[in-house]
Amino acid sequence: DSYCRLFHPVVPADPSAPARTWTEVALENGRIPHSSMQYHMVNRPAGNSVPPIGARDQQLSWGSLPLAERIDLVELLREYTATPDSCWFALWTGYEDVVFDAVPLVNLPGREYGLFSGPIERVVGASHLAFGGHSPNIWWPDDRRWIVVSEIDFAWTYVAGSDHLAEDLLSHRALEVMEVKLSDRPFFGSDHLNASLDA
Repeated sequence: DSYCRLFHPVVPADPSAPARTWTEVALENGRIPHSSMQYHMVNRPAGNSVPPIGARDQQLSWGSLPLAERIDLVELLREYTATPDSCWFALWTGYEDVVFDAVPLVNLPGREYGLFSGPIERVVGASHLAFGGHSPNIWWPDDRRWIVVSEIDFAWTYVAGSDHLAEDLLSHRALEVMEVKLSDRPFFGSDHLNASLDA
């Protein structure tokens, strides 16, 4: 019913400094926080030059939902499935620190994934180390009540599910989440609101 974009937190180089949200960074720079914002457009004051396509800010987790956010998400998602002990986890086979020999492979456009299964806690417990510490790129329960997707080239995660799930995600204190539409374009040059501030 609903789709949400969960922004991976901004982790400062100084380990003693707290993580920040994209919204906080945007407001500090006089930018507009919105559901299609791109980090390279909100982490600099208006009028500064845009970084080259493909530049990745090292303060963000790319392609993998950080563990702290995974723990919060699992706690919430567990309540929205009747099959929390039977879930599926697809992990990109490009990770060199993961062994894919014993699992079936799934091909989707442009990507190949190893397909794992187990309880929802597999993404946060000791067994998540079998994923090399990465979050699964795609995971869902057997009853298909929701789906979580972390594309390897994005610094955010999508969660799709019921309207009630979306409401709980949007009001979660520890997660920065905004509702999105299937028509949204999550690409490098798609943050037209903040681009207009540079005109």
